[in-house]
Amino acid sequence: MTLMKTMKRFFVKTLTLALLLAAAVRAQNSAALSASNLEPSKAAAYKFEVDFDSQVTQSSRFEIVFPSAFNVSQAMMAVSEKLDGNLTVTVDSTIVTLRRSGGRNAIAANETIDFTIASIINPAQPDQEWEFSFILTTGQTAVEKKVSTKMTLF
Repeated sequence: MTLMKTMKRFFVKTLTLALLLAAAVRAQNSAALSASNLEPSKAAAYKFEVDFDSQVTQSSRFEIVFPSAFNVSQAMMAVSEKLDGNLTVTVDSTIVTLRRSGGRNAIAANETIDFTIASIINPAQPDQEWEFSFILTTGQTAVEKKVSTKMTLF
């Protein structure tokens, strides 16, 4: 009987730990990246899906910090299915900033938001894991999320 109880406790603790680790990994990697094509050094549209621990308001600003292997200098247009209003794109080195205007909806914390940005030049070797930083700024508060992910096609 004692061996059975010990094995049962061990199994329950192991399962609990595995579920906690899986939840932590999902929370850490709560972003997805896909591209319209993965041809090296060619232009593509990039779609990001990310959630933030803070609410997104009508005046929120988003910064996406690309790895230096990407050429974002030609980024010119962004759209979102989740966010209403317009998104204005500005580029500074490897940072693409999206500013909302005319939007009326707020997005609750931890809800997934999507951005599709046109005219990003793929890296010379796109088939690897990349780290992106997403920064949500609302008023004077900035929340940053770093995510490592591989690109997929959409």
